[in-house]
Amino acid sequence: MEPELSLTSATTTVFMDIAARGESLGRMYIKVFTNRPHGQQFLMLARGTEGPTFKGAIFNYKEHDCIELWHYVMENGSLSNAPLLTTLKEEHYEAPARGMLFPCPLGSIDKASFTIMTKDWDLGLMPGYFGNIVEGMNVIDIIASDMYDDMNQIMITDCGMYN
Repeated sequence: MEPELSLTSATTTVFMDIAARGESLGRMYIKVFTNRPHGQQFLMLARGTEGPTFKGAIFNYKEHDCIELWHYVMENGSLSNAPLLTTLKEEHYEAPARGMLFPCPLGSIDKASFTIMTKDWDLGLMPGYFGNIVEGMNVIDIIASDMYDDMNQIMITDCGMYN
């Protein structure tokens, strides 16, 4: 049986505090579409109430138009990318734009990782769009810059639901 989120709205906002080399880069706020499976899974990991969490996870990859986080942190400290929900079929297609969140790698529907677009992308529609950054894109711009070549330095230090 899959966890229940007890949500009253089709969207909710989560926060993520990001640090690099132990120093805060800032906080971002993400509007999550909780009526979409990847949005539900993202919210579960941001809240961490089911055990697994994004808190302590590191970003893994960046290129010219996106950054990616491939794993979440299990209760025992190990990393996983296994889906938390078994109903991850996606039917929401969007043209990727700056600040949008998609499953990772772009278009994948069988993982619990995510991609944040750092630039608009005009190569067609991608499946799985489940959220967007509503505040704090400056944090993403810092991560995407040449300042941090080693993505293992970029960590989510705190996350959860924003009231």
